[in-house]
Amino acid sequence: MIMLMVMAWAYEPLGFLATCILFLIGYGILLGERRPWFLAVTVLVITLILYVGFSVFLGVMLPRGYVPFLRQIALFLESVFQHL
Repeated sequence: MIMLMVMAWAYEPLGFLATCILFLIGYGILLGERRPWFLAVTVLVITLILYVGFSVFLGVMLPRGYVPFLRQIALFLESVFQHL
């Protein structure tokens, strides 16, 4: 529950991508995953699937965040997946 509260608090300032990645890493560690490469690949794939599913297919505007480089990454992904 604490992880969800922290994610909800950080969702707007950090944006969807950063909070989703951090939450999934924390949750994976909490579940006992100890292979860093597997955790990294799984987290990136799940984040990308969620991002494309919500922003492209459902048309939900996900927060980009206020941190400049995180915002630039979100804008880049939007431009890449805009044509799907």
